[in-house]
Amino acid sequence: MKKIILLLLAMCWLVACKTKEHTTSTTTVETLSYIQITSPKVYASKTVMVTIDDVHQFEAVVTRTSVKPKKGKKSFYPTVAGVHKVKITHNGLRLYEAHVVLKAGTKSSITLP
Repeated sequence: MKKIILLLLAMCWLVACKTKEHTTSTTTVETLSYIQITSPKVYASKTVMVTIDDVHQFEAVVTRTSVKPKKGKKSFYPTVAGVHKVKITHNGLRLYEAHVVLKAGTKSSITLP
């Protein structure tokens, strides 16, 4: 009788170990990062062209550094987290070009001259 109980316990332990091995985690990790383009006075409220990794382009409205954006105005633009080459131009004039590290789920600010 003792052997049967030990055998059943051993089988339950083996089965339990095998089922735990195949479970997957359902947690989600946000892979987006957000950037904001700011300028003290010169380019504030103007539209600039932002190019990321020479592939993705979008227009962004520059916010003034000393003023909080009004409700409803979009000031943070989503992009994929990681190291990216960011170029910002206005009317063909290159204002900013650098490699930027964007961490997942964070908001970063790029300040123009």
